[in-house]
Amino acid sequence: MVLMSDFVTAPSEGTPQLMAGAAAIRQAADQLAQGTGWCAVDTERASGFRYHNRVCLLQIRRAGAGTMLIDVESDAQATTDFIGRVLADTGWVVHAASTDLPYLEQLRLRPPQLFDTELAGRFLGFHRVNLAAMVEHYLGVRLRKNHGGEDWSRRPIPSEWLDYAALDVEYLLPLADAMRSELMQQHPKDEWVAEECDYLTRVYRGYSPTPKSWEDLKGVHGLRTSKQLQVARWLWRVREKLARASDTAVSRLLPDKALVALATELPTTVPKVMRTPGYPPRLRRKARYWANQVDKALRTAQDRWPEPFPIPTYRDTPPSRYTWSRYYPESFPKLTMVREELARVAAQVEIPVENMIQSSDTNEIVWRSQELKEVTDDTELLELLQRLQIRPWQQKLCLPIFTSILLP
Repeated sequence: MVLMSDFVTAPSEGTPQLMAGAAAIRQAADQLAQGTGWCAVDTERASGFRYHNRVCLLQIRRAGAGTMLIDVESDAQATTDFIGRVLADTGWVVHAASTDLPYLEQLRLRPPQLFDTELAGRFLGFHRVNLAAMVEHYLGVRLRKNHGGEDWSRRPIPSEWLDYAALDVEYLLPLADAMRSELMQQHPKDEWVAEECDYLTRVYRGYSPTPKSWEDLKGVHGLRTSKQLQVARWLWRVREKLARASDTAVSRLLPDKALVALATELPTTVPKVMRTPGYPPRLRRKARYWANQVDKALRTAQDRWPEPFPIPTYRDTPPSRYTWSRYYPESFPKLTMVREELARVAAQVEIPVENMIQSSDTNEIVWRSQELKEVTDDTELLELLQRLQIRPWQQKLCLPIFTSILLP
């Protein structure tokens, strides 16, 4: 295949019009309805800028209709009402569906059928499965991916951003055709990908993100005193209130790492805040504010401070591999044997082991069988795999491994 020497920076049909407002969105839906076949679908969000990680721009391309850029920010309800009717009647081609479907679900946009080109790339043995790499390999087209991290809530959207967004769907349909053909040549990988895509359509239907709490902060469980935990909780609540009110991403106000560091060091002056490890220099002007908040947290009544976290007992939840190897030496070799055999089989069928089965599921299966003694025969093992939503194609590859190593 001869590759193009220059990057493609503009859509073949010119920069699409941004369809904003109910009337324009309905017009876009009518035009898409006149097209044929599956729709290529992509989204742009403003996760690093806004508190709510909502869809700001929706890109759709369909044969016979061209590319539509939908300004979801202008009328989310119209997007649901008009675009939803079209998308409900056709399959979708999406790249990296797990990064789009949760947020499209907020608009109640759900694929009746799905083909994920990133997932297909993994099953076809590619190490680089980003859209640009896939399009260049299969179609000989070079895309410059340079606007993915922009603030897509910004209005007006610059024309070069619109070109970038349109190119994200321009080649998805022919890319999917080429990848489907190769998957069929590597049968049964075509069936495996179909099962995975069907699973994705089900798992994100009705999806709602779990509300965050201060206890979810990475590193907060390393804090040992009630004083530190009180500051962590206080700063988290203050940050949440500010982020919601201003619709600003929490990381822009105070990154998690810096929040936990402030709770660790307990600085109540500007110089001490600035010397706190991980506190961003860009937040120098906010140092006094956060110093005051630490001070306020420490002035609250101590009987209302959080109790230190209990030491994990690892009853229902598997421990880390380090803890497992140190405190459960009888079962840890079985975990190692299982993981090595899974890796061998994954290499044999040429797919990533994490696509064959997730590491957390592997740990769960070994833990429940070896330490909790909940799995003692083939029937109980199969029931556990089904409860963990291990798909049928995965069961065929993994079940013999678990049976031979874990069951007496």
